[in-house]
Amino acid sequence: MAKTPEGRCKDEIKKQTPLLLPNSLFYMPVQSGYGRSGVSDFIGCVPLTITQAAVGQTFGLFVANEAKSSIGNPTTLQADFLMEVINAGGEGIVTRGKRNVVSTLTGLREALIAKGLIPQG
Repeated sequence: MAKTPEGRCKDEIKKQTPLLLPNSLFYMPVQSGYGRSGVSDFIGCVPLTITQAAVGQTFGLFVANEAKSSIGNPTTLQADFLMEVINAGGEGIVTRGKRNVVSTLTGLREALIAKGLIPQG
């Protein structure tokens, strides 16, 4: 059975996340009638090293990554969940299509570097 464009995007996220965001933790929550509607396809935590006040301590940054086809958009519930994550201080991103996985994850990494939350390299 052939994979959908969103399925191929999810496969690429699984492949690229460990390479582009090392030591991070990501998983796919089980979607069922018992969970919360709109939760992103991937939930994770990126390790952060805080400067000055907490030198040497590592903290996690909550990340939600919603996988879509190259032309897909999040549903209203999914978009609301991503905004909740952002408003709570986490990162909520949408990856559109397998071809955009590397650029989306690289963009997240560069944004975290720019904020001084993770080191370059």
